[in-house]
Amino acid sequence: MVDQSCILINVLRDTADKGILAITDSTKEIAESHIDEINQIFGTNAEFHSTYIYTENESEDILAISGASEGLIVAGVFTMPMEDTNSMYEKISSILSPKIINGGGFYNIAKNLSFEENTEILFSLVPLDSKSLLQIKLSIDYPNSAGAISEISPLDFLKTEKITRSDYFSSGFYPINSIIQIIILSSENEEISNINGNIVPTQIIDNEKIPTDISKEGWIFDPQEGQIIQGKYIFGDEPSVSKEKLKFLLGDEPIIQPKTELDESTIIVIIISVIAIAAAIFFLKGYKK
Repeated sequence: MVDQSCILINVLRDTADKGILAITDSTKEIAESHIDEINQIFGTNAEFHSTYIYTENESEDILAISGASEGLIVAGVFTMPMEDTNSMYEKISSILSPKIINGGGFYNIAKNLSFEENTEILFSLVPLDSKSLLQIKLSIDYPNSAGAISEISPLDFLKTEKITRSDYFSSGFYPINSIIQIIILSSENEEISNINGNIVPTQIIDNEKIPTDISKEGWIFDPQEGQIIQGKYIFGDEPSVSKEKLKFLLGDEPIIQPKTELDESTIIVIIISVIAIAAAIFFLKGYKK
């Protein structure tokens, strides 16, 4: 389905269904009862393709966000012709609050990225008790070229000098609802050093680093070295962060002539999240004011 777009409708598996055929038929019936409304909202014409049974761990993650307790999740998979990312972004944005659309910040960054040739979009809607959790993700694959990487500048990938929190959060205390995340995958052991910005004080909860004060802005790297490095930048009380403040090095050698080409074995993933309820729940589980 490389030339198709997909809509997945997740369904809690009925324990009375025994065998693949029963699970497939039940999931298809429930999913098809919703697809017409979804097609109408987004101006799509998706048709049923197959079912997908999530693993137990995948089901637990989905249920944790939705607030449900237990069960296995099965998805009804619907396919449709591929459409430009920018076109889909505009359609999805039409259902968002005008306060988000006109709030600038991360929304504008994502909108600009949607015009890039290699951009892919993922939209999810999770019904909660009294509201729905909406999430839009844009991802870009930048082909690596020969050479080594030493300086990491996340905002270079986002093609901006500064990133600002949305005006949606202009009132009230929303310290971790705007997050920049970076993941570095390398065939060699790497180490973060020479971080221009702040490091947020943390504590270890369930073997994970949790900020001790979410009003402080800065990086949380967990782990900070190895073949997989993950970092999250939280804004705390700050409304924005500059390109220079987010820079750091791989390795402990000073940069004389910065190298920006990526080694073919190194993969860098940049994620920006806004209204990140799942991330907020993750961070707050070990936080005490």
